[in-house]
Amino acid sequence: MMIMKLQRLQRLATLLLLLGVFLSVAHAYDFVSGGIYYNITSTTNMTASVTYFSKTNNAYSGTVTIPAFVSHGGKDYTVTAIGEYAFVGCTSLDKVEFTSDHLKTIGNYAFSGCNGMKNVVIPNHITQIGNGAFNGCYGITGVTIEEGEETLTLGCNYYDTSGKGKGLFYDCPLYSVFIGRTLSYATSNVNYYGYSPFAKITTLEKARLGNPVTSIQNYLFYGCTSLKTMVYNSQCKPTLVSIYAFYGCTSLTWDGVGLPESVKTIGSYAFQNCTKLTNLVIKPHITTINNGAFNGCTGITGVTIEEGEETLTLGCNYYDTSGKGKGLFYDCPLSSVFIGRPLSYATSNVNYYGYSPFANITTIETANLGNLVKSVQGYLFYGCKSIVDGDGIIPSSVTSIGERAFSGCAKLKTITIPNKVKSIGQYGFANCTELVRVTSLATTPPSIYANCFSENTYNNATLIVHNANAYGQAVGWKLFQNVEESGVVTEITDVQTDAPEITVFNGIIHAEGLDMKVFNMSGYLIGEGSEVPVTPGLYIVKVGGKSFKVQIKL
Repeated sequence: MMIMKLQRLQRLATLLLLLGVFLSVAHAYDFVSGGIYYNITSTTNMTASVTYFSKTNNAYSGTVTIPAFVSHGGKDYTVTAIGEYAFVGCTSLDKVEFTSDHLKTIGNYAFSGCNGMKNVVIPNHITQIGNGAFNGCYGITGVTIEEGEETLTLGCNYYDTSGKGKGLFYDCPLYSVFIGRTLSYATSNVNYYGYSPFAKITTLEKARLGNPVTSIQNYLFYGCTSLKTMVYNSQCKPTLVSIYAFYGCTSLTWDGVGLPESVKTIGSYAFQNCTKLTNLVIKPHITTINNGAFNGCTGITGVTIEEGEETLTLGCNYYDTSGKGKGLFYDCPLSSVFIGRPLSYATSNVNYYGYSPFANITTIETANLGNLVKSVQGYLFYGCKSIVDGDGIIPSSVTSIGERAFSGCAKLKTITIPNKVKSIGQYGFANCTELVRVTSLATTPPSIYANCFSENTYNNATLIVHNANAYGQAVGWKLFQNVEESGVVTEITDVQTDAPEITVFNGIIHAEGLDMKVFNMSGYLIGEGSEVPVTPGLYIVKVGGKSFKVQIKL
């Protein structure tokens, strides 16, 4: 009797187990309509989400069109989400189409393992995509995030508290992406670069930004080593390139970046290790470049800071409180630089020479300043040992030369100081040991310290001035042992009275964008550039290979 009861109990347990399995399968979804499985998410709001038949035996294939509304049991439900695992493992799924803007979220692992998908279009009504949604989607080569005003919140491919996580599309061999709105993803730690949806996707070559995008976000294309081209829609006006945005994009050129005129700020480390950058042209619309923006950019050989009125604020390459910091372009083997506007950088301590963007770059051979520059700033070319010819560096607009501006330019042989310069800071030309000629065009000697030039320069270089007597009595200048007074300038030939290239307005001679030199009638150079202020009198102006006589009246 006991044996028979035991056998009946075992059979009952087996039946209950089978019933539990049946019920668990039966309740994987609430209902099916049009070949799509749904779960009811709210009986109050009458909403439903797309779900799966079975995680291990999902049957979706081809193109699946998700309706805005679905009916079940005589009731209509609004479809608001693609639930977790909804299409997991559907290797024959090609595409999912949306017919309504009611659908807001895509759940965790929703499309994981859907190898048949090629191009993903994320409509602007989607506001959230969960973790792992596209893990294992090895066929996706293009992602389009449609333009929209609402932020899209993105999960990750893989989360790791040590910072080795991966972004949402990490498994996808993307070739191109379109980003049409602001994204939100985790960047809570400097090492969490992986949570940018496109970080370290080494197949990505092209990216386009849509009109609503206001910044190139943190880590957005971090480590995208094949990225070559950035394109911006006509009304796309980002103001910021955020930290690490293009870090390690080793195929990217400056032309390929093509920053719009709306960009004001380049964030810290934004272009670090972008080794294919060669010649930077920094437009007037850029007003701030932060620390490390071009660290490791070992291909940059030329920097042009275009002319503009607004000061350009620069960070550093490396900051050190003991004063051993390095300037912004320290890692770049520059051969030429042009500075067309005022710069702002840290020189708070006498040892902080490193924070000049060009200090101690020993490869610079050619340097020029634009006509809008009023001051050669402190430490600007400190330690630039390869600059030889200094006659064309300082424009006629300059009125002061800062502390140690040219200190340590060991190969500098000649320097011409324009006529408007009133002062030169301490050690301005110290340790320029190969100087053989210093020309000062100022009639009144600029104020300098005795340490402005090295003893070797005072003893061996020739000082050329208009008034040797005045310089012979001035502090610092009187230390020069070899002084020559410049005579009548012989470069004025074939003086003409008709000067179509020249105009005069409010006591300023204009050469309409051309470089000119203005001499008094004794042949002394009194100014040069495209604009030269003068007092009433008679002048000879040399411009375009011709010399003209110009009379300025009261």
